[in-house]
Amino acid sequence: MTQSASTQPSVADCRRQAEDFLVKGRQHLVEEDVLQASEKGCCGVRRRKWLKRLPNRAAGPTTATAGSTASFGSIVRSLVAETGDTQIFTLFQVASGLHRNFCEDWQPLEMVQAGLDDIEQFLVKLQPLTGTEGAPSAGKRPVLTAKTA
Repeated sequence: MTQSASTQPSVADCRRQAEDFLVKGRQHLVEEDVLQASEKGCCGVRRRKWLKRLPNRAAGPTTATAGSTASFGSIVRSLVAETGDTQIFTLFQVASGLHRNFCEDWQPLEMVQAGLDDIEQFLVKLQPLTGTEGAPSAGKRPVLTAKTA
């Protein structure tokens, strides 16, 4: 069952969801739950609702099934072609690494923390491409304790 265009979340709603995932990921880090922090970090970027909005603007039709992992690569490649910003590739790979860590549990807390910082930068780079400019929600970033930092 597919949603009609009128019931699908707006791009701004998707951005807020992505930011919420990032905030939840940071909260999991405070709790030293690196697996859940990893999952929330990658979900912020790899959400199908968020990235599926971008091909209409940047990529046009792709040979990959919409929403598949392969379609993410096509979308990211198109975004880099449009902007000339190859750091988008790197930041998307961070999201992929966080997803892999959620499945395999191999990254220490410090790597996941750095990954979440990179995901925040990725979301900032997507803002002008989605018409959702503005700083990410301020004040939601938990302060890490000496134990977790």
